[in-house]
Amino acid sequence: MFKKRSKSPSPSKSRSPDVTGGPPVPTPSKSFTFRKSKDSSQRDKKSVTPSMDFSPRADSSSSSSYDASSREKPLPEPSSYQILQESAEETNGVTEGTDGKISKLYRMGTDALLKANDTYVTETGYVKTVQKFGTNVMDAITKADNGLITSAKQAISSAMSNSAVIENAMHIADNLADIGKVLPFVSPAFVLLKIIIDIEKKARDAEAKCTDLLERINFMMGNLTVLEKVSVTEAVKGVVLRIEKTLKTSLDLISAYRKQGVISRRLNFGNKDKFESCATKVKDVTGDLMISLQIQQTGQLDILSRGIPMDTDDQLAQEFVNVHGEEGKKNPELVQMFAQQIHCTMDADTMQQLTVDITDIIKENQEEVRKRIQEQVADAVAKGFEDFSLHMLEIEKEDKLLCVQCDEEYRESLNGKTSCAFHNAGYDDWNKSWPCCGQGHPCARGPHRQKHHSEYPYNNFFKYARDIINYVDTVDEWAECKDADLETGAKEYAMIGHLLRWTTNGYMIGKPTILIHIGTVWYDQPYYFQTFTSEDIQKVNMDPRSLSEKCLIYRTTPNEAQFTLAEWTFDKEGVVNGIQLTAKAASSDEYAIKVVPISSATAELAGDVQVISKGGFKIYTPNAPYILPEMQRIGPTLPSQPSRPVRDDFVSSGSARVALLQGDPLVPNAQYAREDMDYFHGSISVFNKSKDTPIVITGITAQYRMIGDHDYLKVEALDMDGSQFPLKVEPFDHKPVIFRASVPRTESDAKLGIKMWNRALVARDRPIRIKFVAQEIDGDKASLVMEYVFNPYPPSKPTSADFGFFFVDDIPRCDRYVVRVKAGSDTNVVDIGSKSYGELDLHRLVHRAISNGRSEVDLSLNRDEDSGLWRWNAWALIDISCRRVYAFKVLITDGFSVCLGYAPCPEYGDATETRDIQYADEKAYLPEVTLDELPEYAQSDDIDDVIEHVEIPNGKQASNGNGASNGIATEQTPPNGNLELRLESIDRNLDRLATAMENLVTLLAQRQ
Repeated sequence: MFKKRSKSPSPSKSRSPDVTGGPPVPTPSKSFTFRKSKDSSQRDKKSVTPSMDFSPRADSSSSSSYDASSREKPLPEPSSYQILQESAEETNGVTEGTDGKISKLYRMGTDALLKANDTYVTETGYVKTVQKFGTNVMDAITKADNGLITSAKQAISSAMSNSAVIENAMHIADNLADIGKVLPFVSPAFVLLKIIIDIEKKARDAEAKCTDLLERINFMMGNLTVLEKVSVTEAVKGVVLRIEKTLKTSLDLISAYRKQGVISRRLNFGNKDKFESCATKVKDVTGDLMISLQIQQTGQLDILSRGIPMDTDDQLAQEFVNVHGEEGKKNPELVQMFAQQIHCTMDADTMQQLTVDITDIIKENQEEVRKRIQEQVADAVAKGFEDFSLHMLEIEKEDKLLCVQCDEEYRESLNGKTSCAFHNAGYDDWNKSWPCCGQGHPCARGPHRQKHHSEYPYNNFFKYARDIINYVDTVDEWAECKDADLETGAKEYAMIGHLLRWTTNGYMIGKPTILIHIGTVWYDQPYYFQTFTSEDIQKVNMDPRSLSEKCLIYRTTPNEAQFTLAEWTFDKEGVVNGIQLTAKAASSDEYAIKVVPISSATAELAGDVQVISKGGFKIYTPNAPYILPEMQRIGPTLPSQPSRPVRDDFVSSGSARVALLQGDPLVPNAQYAREDMDYFHGSISVFNKSKDTPIVITGITAQYRMIGDHDYLKVEALDMDGSQFPLKVEPFDHKPVIFRASVPRTESDAKLGIKMWNRALVARDRPIRIKFVAQEIDGDKASLVMEYVFNPYPPSKPTSADFGFFFVDDIPRCDRYVVRVKAGSDTNVVDIGSKSYGELDLHRLVHRAISNGRSEVDLSLNRDEDSGLWRWNAWALIDISCRRVYAFKVLITDGFSVCLGYAPCPEYGDATETRDIQYADEKAYLPEVTLDELPEYAQSDDIDDVIEHVEIPNGKQASNGNGASNGIATEQTPPNGNLELRLESIDRNLDRLATAMENLVTLLAQRQ
């Protein structure tokens, strides 16, 4: 029960770790520095969001909504504590330009807050220090410059009580001040908004352009207050950084605009272009903010889409330029006339201001803004760093713990929700990858954990579980409860036992420990794998909840049709006295329930396991035996023994002085084997019959003939290793000759591609004879015939373990194709050929038959064996009444033969009730096969039994004999000889034969 697992909801356990967007918590050192954060341009590259076109609607309202749950929350990039370093060490040596950046000291403090917020969560003591740090910064800002910022609300209320825009800005600023203490990266926007409010508060006159721009800014910053209700992503942080840039641009513009005189403001038409550009930036960044926060705004969009307002003075200025042109702004008299029209007076700087572009004023103003912020933030940042350093020194004194999820050391005070990085699945050594994500870096985060748990999957857990599950000496199983869906194959499993050791051959666990194993332990499956000691059980007893609330240990799924469940059982006093296991598959009619009694004081088994219900698929015992049909087979049958014995009575013939004697019999393919040829190994001896004259053999040749053929054919090759010709044989002596004769197969046999060892395919149908002819130097020849009869391989036969034995014979290949049906091994019930079926597999077959109403179930084996030489399939015969498989039907065919047979199914399952049997309705029958009649071959003939006479020389005169086949050599009688001569000749020949036989016996004795 160890497979892949998917996270699925559970009533008792949450499968999803509480993962936020922050990086893991590092282990800080006693000495540390701070690193400069990324500049604004780099941040913009990481968060590019499209702008929205906001147009007013007639039915729009002022309400806005967002859906935080629908927003994707990607895993954060891994980082470490060192991301805070180097912030201060680069600050002192870098000169701040006039490019709109705030002071380095301010950036150092706010970036430190931002990175700290990314790295740590609010539960840790470190974050409390960081929040205190942020509070100090915000408080210092509000107290600086004699109440420069916090007094803005009072000043505005007294001086401009009728300005709803300023009051709204103050309200938004107050909200951002609270958010900035929790989310420090919002602090820069808060500071810039406060300065804009301060500038407008000190202004002596109201300006429509400034008021319009501030109203747009209020709309933008009002949406930013949603951050306190949602989880912050990297995209949101990128948009906030762009808001900071937009506010800085607006601050520069308003500050520069307010420094211009009234006359200069009206006659410098470039001011309007600047306000339009700034309004466009506010509109674009507001649209991106609403997209990133999933805000659906239906009202007030006209604030962003309307044009820049023009008052009466602006219209008079436009008429002045239309009449006098741009040159009119250089004429003091004409400018004086315009001043009178707008009820203003010229001063000494008016004409000079008309020549200065507002861009130059903006550049000069940026440096002034930087200095103001630097003065306000410096003290707060220094105080925050001091508190931070003191707290980190305290953390260094804390003990380090080892995390079982990532094998890293950690401190509990720095342990946050995303401190630990790990993979959800175990590493796949075969595929060299992580199955959960396919990537090398960790794909999940959570808090560091000191002990193994089943709350969510992590890679180290699966090795821990495998070391226990995969061995038989680790757990003493008390009870097992399982079931399976017969349609989908989904398995339900629960086990409880005594944990003996943590891994095989390990040390015994000293304290009694209960192991509860539920489900398949893998990352994409619901599982529970937990240990309990007596102390753990006592915690359950002391739980103040009701028994119905605390009885649940784990349940795989809330689905009532299919689930696995483990529950505590209690006695009358409410003390744990056992564990109940329940398993239910969707296809099962009943629950499988077992109760394991345990002692809560010792965590040991307290009695016999009670089986409340077996569950699973219910079967019945047949009330009568099944009677199966006989096997039907059509086709030839392989012989099991040679067609006849080998003849070894052939003797040498054809020569009076040379005799060939048979040595070792013919043995085919003893050392080599080919698909187109058969090798015959053996030996013969060349014997010199003469008493006083040596003989010289110039060579030996070989020919072969199949029984039934009349003529001999030359062999492909005759190798005689170790024999050198001419071969000299002394009188009454012999020379052994070891040979290997190569006989080619027929074209049809060669196409079969068969290599045979110790048997010759060429002699499969009829015996073969090989004639060896030795030629003397004077032309005399002697011959000897040797025979080989094919000895077939013993065909396969049924054994005592076979319930069914079915076969067809392939005569050309001398092979038998067999399918056996026998009892299975281990947990299998039956083996059909190479396919095994367990009890669950048989239940599935019966369930399928009941579902579709077909009692003959095709097993769909359809095996093509030996590259398609033969094919077989099998069917299961189902007794619908008894809900069981009672037999198997097997069909074998090779195109020339066919076999259909039946085999009974072994007994299986626990059945307590009996029913009448019901045979299956069979549809598969013996197919029609057209058989070709096999030819009959002759197994013997008398061609080599004909005796040919040879001339026998008189006295010691030798003459060449005629080459003959086999038979006994006899003399030819002279036509005019008398009886004495014949008797003398017979006597002489008998004497020679006796001498030759004595020598032969002596040689054979020496050879043995």
